[in-house]
Amino acid sequence: LFFTIVVARVGTPDLSTVIIADVVEGGPAAQAGLMKNDILRQADDTIIDSTETLQGVVSAAEGTQIDIEYEREGSVNTTSMTPEYFEEYERFMIGISMTNPYYPVPIYQAVPTAFQLSYEQATMIFKLPGMLSRGEIAREDARLLGPVSMGRLFLDAREKDIEAQEALAEAPAEQVSTELPAVNTVWLMGVLSIALAVGNLLPF
Repeated sequence: LFFTIVVARVGTPDLSTVIIADVVEGGPAAQAGLMKNDILRQADDTIIDSTETLQGVVSAAEGTQIDIEYEREGSVNTTSMTPEYFEEYERFMIGISMTNPYYPVPIYQAVPTAFQLSYEQATMIFKLPGMLSRGEIAREDARLLGPVSMGRLFLDAREKDIEAQEALAEAPAEQVSTELPAVNTVWLMGVLSIALAVGNLLPF
């Protein structure tokens, strides 16, 4: 239900188009001139068709210079930057957060998309123990949360909703849906619902 609300109200994301949601002040991307709402097109010789693709190029560079092709207000430009190693995240980064443009979809498309999202979330929950044991997820990111931590999650989701609405409001009209509800908050509620449903299926 929660995922259906998100998809029906916000639309479905174009995961192949990557937009800068925010730029860390003083980071490699900021120093290279990248700005919020720039559309990232290519990193070196790799077409940026997902956020994971760019993250892979940045990680593979291991602190060597990379060239980024981006689009801003219809104009295509290229800039260069050197990823920095962030101790907090234990990986190389260029200092940006990314998002995808959302496009409106009719309700008959929202329902099957929501079911697919629910399936993917449930599958991820079942995979978590294995990913944790293989070190693919940091232990602090997989810790159990109490009421206080859950409350902080909702506050963080609400803050991201406000930031996202401000960012998308400045983006070209054809890239966003006409309504921008509390997508992160509703999404969090959907993820928690799936987690509770999966938890009830496990033998304890």
